[in-house]
Amino acid sequence: MSAQFSAAQFTATKWATAEEKAKALNGLIRFIEAGFLEQRFTKAIYDALSQHLLGHCAEYDRRGFYRSWFATPGKRLGWLKYAVSGGLHGSSYGLGDPAWTWSDVETELIRWVTANGLADEYQQLVNRMTEQRELAELDRLIMKYGARREVAA
Repeated sequence: MSAQFSAAQFTATKWATAEEKAKALNGLIRFIEAGFLEQRFTKAIYDALSQHLLGHCAEYDRRGFYRSWFATPGKRLGWLKYAVSGGLHGSSYGLGDPAWTWSDVETELIRWVTANGLADEYQQLVNRMTEQRELAELDRLIMKYGARREVAA
């Protein structure tokens, strides 16, 4: 699943080298592959997302950004869907001239997330978690009220 992007795949801007773009995308992918662990959500990843990718805003700070987008499997699924839909601009490829934007990085990120089926994987996880939670609630209610009510099939 892991991808290793190189500077040769990206265009430098006035503000960032192609190497910096590749390093940022590789760091973001390592964070995703590690299961979106908070301790792996570095300042560099936060900066890339909040300043360059998918039209994100800063979400107040790094901790707020993490809590808004990555704190739970459901939020991770939301971010993956947001990413594959092109983020704020809603395009399946990065918009803009890569000599001025990080559109080339966005395009590769969208391709990588899509190729690895991550949104589907997280959707299945969220579905399983929802089912487990609902079945536990059903068990609790049966214990409380007994089986005196018919359960609709």
